[in-house]
Amino acid sequence: MVPRQQLHAEVAELYEEHAAGLLRYGAALARSEDLSCDAVQETFLRYFVERSCGRKIETPRAWLYQVLRNNLFDRLRRYVRFRGLAPGDRVMRKVGDLRRRHVDMIDGHLRRNA
Repeated sequence: MVPRQQLHAEVAELYEEHAAGLLRYGAALARSEDLSCDAVQETFLRYFVERSCGRKIETPRAWLYQVLRNNLFDRLRRYVRFRGLAPGDRVMRKVGDLRRRHVDMIDGHLRRNA
């Protein structure tokens, strides 16, 4: 288990280093700065919880981007379900296209900034 002060410092350092890029990436995915901001906050909270439980995260940057991406897609799926759209609807096909494009986009982003 990581000591609390050390964990706070670790998360603060990661936030300083990656928050701006995560916000831009999230806004590009969600096309909403508000949604991106909420999802980034939730991502860092999740990182904090995982690390406080003793989980070792080998590549924090990649982990943060992956969790943010998954969080935003989960939110989009919940929205689509809430709106009552069927899998054949144009919006649902768009979700599948976005997922493929953004998997490629995050790969490229991580490679450029590695």
